[in-house]
Amino acid sequence: FSRVLDQYRDAGLGDLEPDDPQFPFCIEVKRRATANTCEPAWEAQAWKAAERANKHAAVIYRGDNRPWRVRVYADAVAEAFGSDCVCGVWLETDLQGFAWIAREIMADRARRRGDYAND
Repeated sequence: FSRVLDQYRDAGLGDLEPDDPQFPFCIEVKRRATANTCEPAWEAQAWKAAERANKHAAVIYRGDNRPWRVRVYADAVAEAFGSDCVCGVWLETDLQGFAWIAREIMADRARRRGDYAND
């Protein structure tokens, strides 16, 4: 991943850009000393950037002395399980759970494209 420096000038961009264009998320990263939960404004910002990039939205955040947490829209989790359900809610996980969701979506999309023709 690399930082998207233009996101300071253009609020419609995510904070991180993956090396792999197949990565299914547009990521907002937030760090606030008193962050106990994800702010609705962060979710809205992530959603806007994700719509523009045609990806799923993700907010990775943490407060002081707290572990990193990740908010993703439930549609991404449904896709990771092979469903096209439109769920309409945000869910929260840790970084390991987020990595699993991204991996499963990428693997499923690769299978659909025929990248694993011998499976």
